[in-house]
Amino acid sequence: MDQLFEDDDPQAISETIRDFFVTLGGNIPMRELATAVIERQVLPDSVIERCTLRGVMAMCRKALSAKTRENLPFAQPTGEKRRDPWLQLDLFTQTEAYALIQRRSKGIADDYDELRALYTWCLEKFGSAPEIPELLMPVTEA
Repeated sequence: MDQLFEDDDPQAISETIRDFFVTLGGNIPMRELATAVIERQVLPDSVIERCTLRGVMAMCRKALSAKTRENLPFAQPTGEKRRDPWLQLDLFTQTEAYALIQRRSKGIADDYDELRALYTWCLEKFGSAPEIPELLMPVTEA
């Protein structure tokens, strides 16, 4: 298939996939669509290679995030950027550990904000919603 876009243009890639999906009938399982995209070379090789790398990175992320016997992740990123290195938790310094807790706390707050929005949506749509717990965490100075 002729490539009519730069391989780093997400909009063009998405449009190409949607168009191909329609040519396949618009109703197939995701695995079959992905396999057909690869086999029929709908996307440039560089795009497929990046996808493969992302898949392996996701497996690595899952493996490093696995819980230890102490119910802690085996390793975590040392910063907020995608390219920041991951570090085994046992090797964190106090400063890195504090920063990790701050980053994870922000994630909890963001998730909680979305949960509250879903709760409000459910109330408006259905007239009721299941109760959600308040987010409370005692803070002690170290």
